[in-house]
Amino acid sequence: MKKETIAMMAQMEFVEPASEELIEAVENEMNIVFPEQYLRFMKLTNGAEGPLGSNSYLSIWPLDEVPSLNDEYGVRKFTPDLVYFGSDDGD
Repeated sequence: MKKETIAMMAQMEFVEPASEELIEAVENEMNIVFPEQYLRFMKLTNGAEGPLGSNSYLSIWPLDEVPSLNDEYGVRKFTPDLVYFGSDDGD
């Protein structure tokens, strides 16, 4: 990651990396292939949450929650060609 990106994410909470098995299972469940940049991030931390810079908040969902949260938010109904993987935790 770029130094600027790392600095912006300094206050975020990170967790254990996603396993190859989890990545494969979620890709198979959702019938997709995640972009390489997203996979690199998931292999560093299976999700992250917290302040992003000085004025924003970001929640990158754990990979195992991506399918159920996409279902819960009606992503396939409203934006069928997209997969959501996080939010700003706003209303």
